[in-house]
Amino acid sequence: MHEPQPTFDLQFSAYAQSGQHFLEIERYDLAERDLRQALLYAPEDAYLHVLLGRALDGLDRTAEAEEEAQTAVRLDPESVPGILLLGKLRMDQGRHREAEQLWLDALRLDPTEPVLYLNYAILMRKTGHLDKAERLLRRCLVLDPEYAPAHGILAVILAEKNRTSDATRHGERGLSLEPDRDIAHAQLGITYLQTGHPFKARYHLREALRLDPRNRGIEETFHVADRATRAVYLPFYFWSLWVSRIPGKQFAVWGAYVVLISVLRSSPVPQNLVAAFSVTYLAFMIYTWAATPLVNLWVRVRPPQ
Repeated sequence: MHEPQPTFDLQFSAYAQSGQHFLEIERYDLAERDLRQALLYAPEDAYLHVLLGRALDGLDRTAEAEEEAQTAVRLDPESVPGILLLGKLRMDQGRHREAEQLWLDALRLDPTEPVLYLNYAILMRKTGHLDKAERLLRRCLVLDPEYAPAHGILAVILAEKNRTSDATRHGERGLSLEPDRDIAHAQLGITYLQTGHPFKARYHLREALRLDPRNRGIEETFHVADRATRAVYLPFYFWSLWVSRIPGKQFAVWGAYVVLISVLRSSPVPQNLVAAFSVTYLAFMIYTWAATPLVNLWVRVRPPQ
């Protein structure tokens, strides 16, 4: 006696669930395969087109991903996932105004969806609106306090705003929620790198690279952190971090030096001390110019482990 054949519904469900599973574990090639099979059974399913679009985006096939997102929105004009994907693709293409309008449209449809606030915040960070990005992420965390990506991005933004303790707290919280996710380690590593903890930064960026060795962006940032930990470069790293937080940056430092030297030369301070200070400062400036070639040589002799 033959076993009964799977029904139409069972076949469709199997392909759809399998496609979603492969998408979640970032096997985008397998996700595409199974989602295309599922679409043979339900070609008018807007959400399946969104999932396929995400898989194609993961495969860097942007034009095809955009077609799927547009199909999803055409089939269901109120498809928040479809609008979200289309906005993400527009942002990646540098079409920021279009992306913002799409996300505003999506938020009008569903103002309680945390991922919309997250993506809108990422766009605001890209365009330099850090205060607005922070507000969007805090709204996101009100809706979902356990949303790890929001903690991670907020940590990076707070680090850029020189709010060290808050940045570290959110970065560590994001990692505690997703301890085995490469992006959580990467975000905490970037936060540490921007807040004066290069050794911790290198550790977490190495972990992120171990979890996703193909991510070129993480690899580049790991090398930046590794260079910052080299003894020949470490003073320059802290100097650069400090200078970056001063309005006017190196021009302000040089101006302050010129003014200070002028004041000291006309003051009762012994001129040999003034000369020693001046020579020390100028020697350090020469070191800052030489720090990069020196660390490049060191890295060639002793590559990062």
